[in-house]
Parts: sequence; structure tokens; C-alpha cells
Amino acid sequence: MGKMTEKNKNSNALEIITKACAEITKCLEENKQELPKGHIEDLKKNVAKTLDATTQTPNIKKQLAEFEALCKKYTTQVHCLYEIRDLARWEHYTLKMDICKQVKKLNECEDKDLPRIARELKLIRLHWKDIGSVPHEKNEDIWNEFCEECNKLQNRISEYYNGMEKNRENIAVEKIKICEEAEKIQSSTEWESDAKKFKDLQKRWREVGFTAPDQEKKLYLRFREACDVFFNTRKEHYHHAKCEKENVNSAKFQLCEEAKAIFNLSYSDAHQLIPDLWKRWKTAGSAGKHDRELYERFRTYFDNYYEGLRKQRNENLKIKKKICNDLETLNDSLESGEKQFDDIKSKYLEVKKHWDSTGAMPRAEEQTVTEIHSVLIKKLDLLGSKSEYDSKAVLKRSFELEQIVSAALNSLDSKKLDEWEKYRSEWEVAESAEKIYFRDSFEALSTAFEDGSVEHYEQLLNTFNDNLKKREEICKELENLGINAEEGEAKADLAQELTMAIAQNFASGSSSKNSEQKTEQINKIAKRWLKAGSVPLKDLSKLYKRFEQAIGNIKNIE
Repeated sequence: MGKMTEKNKNSNALEIITKACAEITKCLEENKQELPKGHIEDLKKNVAKTLDATTQTPNIKKQLAEFEALCKKYTTQVHCLYEIRDLARWEHYTLKMDICKQVKKLNECEDKDLPRIARELKLIRLHWKDIGSVPHEKNEDIWNEFCEECNKLQNRISEYYNGMEKNRENIAVEKIKICEEAEKIQSSTEWESDAKKFKDLQKRWREVGFTAPDQEKKLYLRFREACDVFFNTRKEHYHHAKCEKENVNSAKFQLCEEAKAIFNLSYSDAHQLIPDLWKRWKTAGSAGKHDRELYERFRTYFDNYYEGLRKQRNENLKIKKKICNDLETLNDSLESGEKQFDDIKSKYLEVKKHWDSTGAMPRAEEQTVTEIHSVLIKKLDLLGSKSEYDSKAVLKRSFELEQIVSAALNSLDSKKLDEWEKYRSEWEVAESAEKIYFRDSFEALSTAFEDGSVEHYEQLLNTFNDNLKKREEICKELENLGINAEEGEAKADLAQELTMAIAQNFASGSSSKNSEQKTEQINKIAKRWLKAGSVPLKDLSKLYKRFEQAIGNIKNIE
């Protein structure tokens, strides 16, 4: 029983010390620099009293050591606080000493500055209140010094305003005279000279000072009314004159802009409008001080136009001669067989566009160069009209487009969204006229993908297989045109065969009537072959290979 009592005492003592530690720790964590006065000492006494009635076990000794460490930490923190407060008070003391010096310096000002100094003094007093306490031993001295300097300055300010009160009656008399002088000339139309007189009166008004507030307001309104009558009338007069000149200025500025724009037109159109421009300029009137400047600008547009026209005609001659040389080079490449018309078609269209966009030439050489150009254009147009329908570029683009469509059909069967998105992007990016042959097939694939039904896919697959049969029949027609042509397997891959087969047109030109008829027949069959629709991807390469072989056999026969 005795052991239990001793154990309870130790437990109670440990609890008391632990609570004391927790209380000091909480105070430190919450940044409370002080506990209630004497509370820390009470905690120490309570812990000491508890220790007297118990045996110091290892746990109690450990907790007691923590308590003593916390007390020491707390005491150090409070000591630092007192030091910080002392430093702050000395800092406040320094600031207040500076304020006293500032007030003393303000006392050295001239009397005319006292109204401004009065406002500054008010702000200084508010600043003094915002500054915290100073050390107790310095508080009374610094306060007495501040009050003494402020009272000196305030007495000067009071004397200044008392003296001003005596002068207000004289100021009122002077301001009445100013009002009378202003009213005498308020209806004058001598705008420049009397405007100077009013400005002199306004200067005297500001310099003479202020009378009593009520009287000051009445006199100010009287003087202001006289000034407003004159200056408002003057303003209307100048505004009317300014508007007239601005209208002329605006009209002539617009004529300049029209002159600038007209010379962007053709030669004939510009010269029809030029006489009217000059007539409107002469009847527009004067634009005042800007009139000469506007005229120089207006005239410069015409001078630049005619000078530029001379230079541009010579430059256009050089350009058009070079265009003729380019056309001659294109014509030579076709006649020599070095290139086909489709190879030079884009360049040819570009050269033609360049000729059309180039302006007139000097009249002395214009006819000769134009005749040369006309002859070359007729030659190239004739060669272009003889170009066969199918070419290397047509078949190559067709094969690439159909690859996308057929591969998209396979992705529809596998239901792979990423593959479908890839082929759809490739389709949208592709830009060629041959898309018309495969657009219906791709749109049908898009609809099927959105529906997501197996039946729809099977229907499309059947359609593609039917298209394969149609195109095989068309290949058979071509093969029948090339009876006794040698059949054989291709010796190169598809890409190489396409390049080699299409590099020379599907049907070569012939001067004989029979050859022209066969060429026309082949072209019609080739169009039907493309329009027949897309086929499954696994048959695509073989189908194009067969088509190329049939065309090649016909060419060999010819």
C-alpha cells in the first residue's frame, strides 16, 4: 500500500512538471513574450514544492531538466524583448530630435512662406503623434523642446494672418478697380491687343492677394464674368475662321490622297481623271499657312508619277524581254523532247501571269516585243493542247490518294481510332484535283466509322471488291487493245515502275489519224478506270501494276 502511495506521488509530480513544460512551450510557440506577471515564478515554486514531496526518479529528473531548459529559454526571450523595446524607444527619440530640428529650421522662413509653413506644421504634429514612446528619462525634455519650437512658429503664423486681415480692405479696393477695367474692354474686337490686357489684369489679380472670403468670392465671379465674355467671343471668332481654313485644308488633303491613289490605276484611267483633279484644286480656295505645303505635295505626286512612268516603262521592257526568253526556253525543252508539257505547265502559267501583271513598255519597242510574245504563247498553247490526259503526276497522285482510302478501310475493320485519325488527316491535307475520283469512297468510310456497325463495314468491303472487278475489266479492255503484247512480271518495285511508266505518257502522240483515235480511246478508258472507285489495299499495288503494263504494251505496239 505504501509503495502505491509513493508511486502516485511520483506520477502526480511528473504530471505537474509536464503541464508546466507544456504551458511554457505553448507560450514560446505562440510568440507570447510574457506570461501574466509572476506566473513563471509560480510555476517554478509549484514544481519545487512538488519535488520536495517526492523521490526524483529518472523520469522526473528528465522532465525537470526539460522544465529548467524551457524556463531559461523563456527568460532569454523576454530579455531580448526588453532590449528591442529599449532600442526602439531610443530610435523614436532620435526621430523626434530630428523633428525638433525640422521645426526650428522652418522658423527661419520668410513671412511670405508662412501659409505653406502652416500646412507643413500641421503634418509635422500628426507625424509626432504617430511615433512611439521614447526612454522615460528623455520624454519630458524632448516634449518641452518640441512644444517650444512649435509655439514660436505658431506665433509667427498667427501674427502673419492678423496682419493680412488689416490689408484685406485695401486688397478689395484694388480688385474692384481690376473688375472695372476688365468690364470696359470685355466687348472689344481687338483680339490680340486686348487679350494681352486681360492677361495683365489676371496677373495683377493673382499678385494683389486675398480679401475676406465672402467678398473675395463675389469679386472673383465679377472679374471672371468679364474675362469669359471677351475670351468666349474671341474663341468663337477664331473657331469660325479655323473651321473655314480646316475645310479647305481637308479638301486639299483629300485631293492629295486622290492624286496618290489615281496613279495606282492604269495609264488610261489615270489620265482621264487628272484634269478634273487640277480643276477642283484651283476652285478649293486657300488653306492658310498650310496652302503652300499642300500644293507642293499635290504637285509632287504628278511629277513622281510621270518620272516613275518613264522609268517603269524601260524596266517593263527589260522584264518582258526576259519573259520572252523564258518562253523560248520552255518551248525548246518541249520541241526537243527533253520535257513534257505537264513538267513545265506550272512554270508556263507563272510566266504568263508575270507578263499580264507587268505594265506598259516604251511605244517604240512595244509592238515588236508583243508580237514575239504572242507567237511563243501560241506555240506553247498548241503543244499543251496536244498533251495526253494521263501523265506521271496524275497517276502518282491518284495512287497516293487511293492508298489513303484503302488503308482507311482496313483501320475501320480493326477499329483503331488513332489509325483512322491518321488517314483522315492525310486525306484532309492532300491537295490535288484527283480527289474527286475517291471523295465518295472516303465520305462513305467516314459515315461508316461514325455508325460503328459491322454491317456497314461489310457493305463497304463488298463495294470495294465490286470496284476491283470493274477496274480489272477496264484493264482487260486496255490489254485487248495491245494484242500480242508481251506479258511479264515487273522487274522493279511499284514506286520505281510508276516513275518509269508515267515518265512517258500513257499514250504517245502520233501524227497518224489511227494513232490519234487510239490515244483518245485510251484516255477515255483511263478516266473510267479512275472513276470506277477504290479497291481493297491488298489488291491496289497489283492493280496499278497491271494497268501500267497494259499501257506499256500499247506503246510498244505503236
